[in-house]
Amino acid sequence: MYQWYSEQKPFRWPSFSLFSSLFVIVGVVILTNVVISIKSTPSSTTTSSLPVIDGKWQPLLNLNDDTIRQLFMPRLLDLNQVASKWNNVSEACRHDIRHALTDMFDVSPQNRKAWPFQMFDSWSKMPPSGMFRGTITDYGDYDQCLSIIEPIRSQYCLVDFSMPMPKSQPPPNHNFFHKTLGLLPETFPRRNESTIYEHLEKYSSIFYYTYVEMAICMPIVCNQDDLETILKDAEKIGLELKKLSCEYRHTERWRPNLPQFLAILMLFIVSVLSTVALVHDYIHGQKGRNEFIACFSPARNCRKLFMTQTSSSGNDELSCVHGIRVLTICWIIMGHTLDWNNLNVYRDTFLIKESLSDLMKQPFFRTHFSVETFFYITGLLTSYITLGYTKGKLENFSSIAYLVLRYLRLTPQLVAFMLLTSLLPIMFDGPLWKMYNDRMIGQCHRTWWHNLIYMQNIIENENICAIHTWFLAADMQLHWLALLPIIAMLKNARIGLIFAKFLVLMFTLLSSLIIYIGQLPPGYVVTSKSDFLDEQGKPSELVRFFHKPWNHCNVFFIGFIFGVYLHQNISNISCKLQMNKGKKVAFWLLAFCGYLSCVYSNSFYLFGRPYEPIWSALIFPLNRILWALVLTLIIWLCITGNGMWIGRLLSWSAIRPLSRMTFAVYLVHAWTFTVLIGTKRDLIDIRPTSIIFLFASMVSISYVLAFLFTILFESPFIHMMDHAKKSMLMPASDQMKKTHTIVHLTEKNDNIHHHQYENSQQQQQQQQQQHSSLLTSVESTNI
Repeated sequence: MYQWYSEQKPFRWPSFSLFSSLFVIVGVVILTNVVISIKSTPSSTTTSSLPVIDGKWQPLLNLNDDTIRQLFMPRLLDLNQVASKWNNVSEACRHDIRHALTDMFDVSPQNRKAWPFQMFDSWSKMPPSGMFRGTITDYGDYDQCLSIIEPIRSQYCLVDFSMPMPKSQPPPNHNFFHKTLGLLPETFPRRNESTIYEHLEKYSSIFYYTYVEMAICMPIVCNQDDLETILKDAEKIGLELKKLSCEYRHTERWRPNLPQFLAILMLFIVSVLSTVALVHDYIHGQKGRNEFIACFSPARNCRKLFMTQTSSSGNDELSCVHGIRVLTICWIIMGHTLDWNNLNVYRDTFLIKESLSDLMKQPFFRTHFSVETFFYITGLLTSYITLGYTKGKLENFSSIAYLVLRYLRLTPQLVAFMLLTSLLPIMFDGPLWKMYNDRMIGQCHRTWWHNLIYMQNIIENENICAIHTWFLAADMQLHWLALLPIIAMLKNARIGLIFAKFLVLMFTLLSSLIIYIGQLPPGYVVTSKSDFLDEQGKPSELVRFFHKPWNHCNVFFIGFIFGVYLHQNISNISCKLQMNKGKKVAFWLLAFCGYLSCVYSNSFYLFGRPYEPIWSALIFPLNRILWALVLTLIIWLCITGNGMWIGRLLSWSAIRPLSRMTFAVYLVHAWTFTVLIGTKRDLIDIRPTSIIFLFASMVSISYVLAFLFTILFESPFIHMMDHAKKSMLMPASDQMKKTHTIVHLTEKNDNIHHHQYENSQQQQQQQQQQHSSLLTSVESTNI
């Protein structure tokens, strides 16, 4: 019988002879294949079936010098003349130019060096493609130019030429639709068919705000005077040299200045504390942890940031403020994305005036109303919170706490932002990098202290450190001013309310008077570029006017008055005033009409209509009053339960984490803008799809940076302030009772933290609960 298994035997390694036999067999097979492959290889005299690369490139070797010049040499300047005959150019500069020309032309084709081709190929092509659609900028090749280090070092220079215009500066209140006179001679024959000269004349108003911008790559030994002398040769075609800025790769070791050293030290300390806090939080959990170390725990801060729960009572009336804040900060980012750019960063600039005058796009351009929303919310919460926690009693109010805590809430984050901004220049590069950094922090070395006292919008506003921080100054100044009506309100509610209304009227008249005397426009007219930033990126006269706090007082104190109304009508609001669907729709249509009225009130001036001082003096302040009333109506509809789907969207709990990061987003979106635009090597397309993608990237990246900034910097500072606030803000009446309410007055709008520990009677608890539910609905529960 056969057996399907054999007897088990101990394992034995194969003998050495077996291994030797295998090696011999494998060796024979390999040698056989090698011999066969050698025999099958054609000899050197046999024509190969594979292409010969050298032969295919033979036409390149046959290019003559004239063809090389046409392909690679600059068109606008004759560098041969510069190198040989221009004695007013330094010898070192002419020597290196001759060196480059020699390595290109005075050698055999096989010996042409790469570096001079790279240097001259980095120049802009003049004129750039699309010039007659307004593309008058070409950045050349920034990285290729600066990659040349041997046998000479190169420098990249951005050159601005101005087109010949009748006046060096645009006339006051100049508009893109204004015709430029004096360009073509009176004897110029006008025909029905437009000539190229008439075509350029039609769009010539753009040239007041743009330059013919080109890049050149030159040896580093050519100094500023040499380059200006060489470039003045372009004036033979009518261009005038306006600006020349050069940069090169630094080979020396980087040494931080004082702000950069402090920024690095701050990053190190925060990183260490965050790591220690994370480990400490993991080990100890909620029990037995050190409160100071726990403030820096990223895990704890994340949990608080992403909390979406509402108040314990279930009431969440003012939660619509969260949605309003998120929409507002996105609107601000959109406006800054468009307003902070020079026209030179766009291609097809001749199409810009048609785009800016498109009535369907006006809501995207009229973004200056967005900051009025923040001023309104600040005023609303200032009165509402203060009256709520003082219970309307002056003895429960501390002026020092009111002023100091606000300062402590904003300033640490502002200082952290300014220090971190000082690191930007060493982190990135690009053709526009230096220019955009100078705009952001160019004056910070001497005006940084203005930001610390919140006077940057009044003292040397044209040299402001981080232009968008003007809002923080105006917001702080209005907070200081609100102390007067608050004290009056706590002494006598009726007199305090009358005083607040008087401030609305007084500052409305003051704004009108300033506009009338200064002959200012009725607001921002987007086709009047001079209303925004000048060619140096500094605020225009209208912008400097807009930055002053008294021009926003009417909006602030209308919100203040509405906050008083909310405080006095909590019980009625809790019951809610329900309307039928028809009334709801009618009120929302009324709010929408008010919004459209504000957005389109300046449309009459889009096409160049002259400003009338009396109308400007009326339109500017009245638009802001109407905007505040529209916000009041929207919030009131949401509070009373008549918000419909809009109210539900604004109150959506998922929006709360985004709302809590609003302050951080406002600060750091300037980083996003500076990096995205300052590091670009090409132009921005003005088509809507390109602008939408640019805006989407701005918003998303800003929120990512704001998340990190909030977790690492903002949250720890707020947690550390909690202990001080407990003693400074606790009402005296609550100290006598055993009901402790801790108020966290936070960033400009609504960061209110509310913790209650009830040890009083049931009736007192219910009254406190009614008030706290509304407060919790506005708070960001964050940090």
